[in-house]
Amino acid sequence: MDINSEITKLENMIEALKKKYELFFFGLEKKPPNAERDQVDRKVRELLNTFITNAGQRYRLQSVVGKYNSYVRYWERIMQQIEDGTYQRELLKRQIIQKEFAQKTYKKQDTYTIGEDEEKDAYPKKPYTSNGLPDEYVKELYDNYIQVKQTLGETLGNITLDTFKKSLEKQLPLLKEKYKTDNIVFKISVKGGKATIKAIPADREEETT
Repeated sequence: MDINSEITKLENMIEALKKKYELFFFGLEKKPPNAERDQVDRKVRELLNTFITNAGQRYRLQSVVGKYNSYVRYWERIMQQIEDGTYQRELLKRQIIQKEFAQKTYKKQDTYTIGEDEEKDAYPKKPYTSNGLPDEYVKELYDNYIQVKQTLGETLGNITLDTFKKSLEKQLPLLKEKYKTDNIVFKISVKGGKATIKAIPADREEETT
């Protein structure tokens, strides 16, 4: 057994599990990653039960396991707070990320609403062709998108609010023509560990734009 390679594998498993828990705490996953945690626990036990003669390798393993144990204590504390109903999502201060982002957006044609508690006519009715998307709606979607990318540890690149809006508005005519509807909902999705924007026609299946 290559001990260094196995320790590196454990480190990668722990980081992947950490991201899974973050997604769950952010409301982007419906269930905690129990299966993945069991796999990490088994790997930890396997390595701790391995006879390691090299002092440097033993120290490295102990450091990795110590870090993992600190994560576990944090996860268990948050899980207990969730069960007790006392968990406050500090990282979701304006309900930036929800299980169903913009669930009632475009509830009726060219009416833009954000979140479950917003009024239906929070934004004025403006045809996309002449006015594009309302700035308030794009800003909310953009903020959410950036927050999710940061949570996933993705690089932001050169994306700005302006380029983000232009990209969405460029796609609108094609989406409206493709689905024969003006009722288009933009949502944030996580696929393959990366944040994406999906366009969802009313009462139709989701499709990544």
